[in-house]
Amino acid sequence: MIVGITGGIGSGKSTVATIFKQLGIAVYDTDSRAKQLMQENEALKNSLQKVLQKTIINADGSLNRALIASLIFNNTTLLQKVNALVHPAVAEDFTEWYKRQSSPYVLKESALIFETNTQHLCAAVILVKAPLEVRVKRVMKRNGLSKEAVLERMNNQWPQEKKETLANFSIENGGEVSLIKQVVKLHQELLKLGG
Repeated sequence: MIVGITGGIGSGKSTVATIFKQLGIAVYDTDSRAKQLMQENEALKNSLQKVLQKTIINADGSLNRALIASLIFNNTTLLQKVNALVHPAVAEDFTEWYKRQSSPYVLKESALIFETNTQHLCAAVILVKAPLEVRVKRVMKRNGLSKEAVLERMNNQWPQEKKETLANFSIENGGEVSLIKQVVKLHQELLKLGG
């Protein structure tokens, strides 16, 4: 059984996913795998360079991620073209990874499950949520960004309220309710769902 786990930037998806890992659940982090595939897959790298029409491969063979980010950040057409190359590579990688797993269910961690309309590939979707101010502070601290830069990134994602209407479960990660207790309770429900 595939369970999606999503949430806006700074919501704490990775923290929640780590607790699930402690419970023996396999977790696939789409964001880090996408970065890895973009770095390791030569065909994908070359396709990205063609689409972006710039030299994005450094002399050492690594990708110039800062340049890619600057090219696609405010260009939705280029962003869509890049996603059209990266998303299928990640989907194929996930399928291969999934075949090797033996946990009662797996978590597919992705910030954009609803935005990419891939929720139908999951038996259920968990939304990790936190108040906006908390999320902004976390991202500013983690990424060293200004409040304006964080809010700009958040504007590229769906609002938390919209995701709430689509998610099957939610976990509150604002610091007021025990995260571990919520995850353990949800884990028990998912075991029943998968059984």
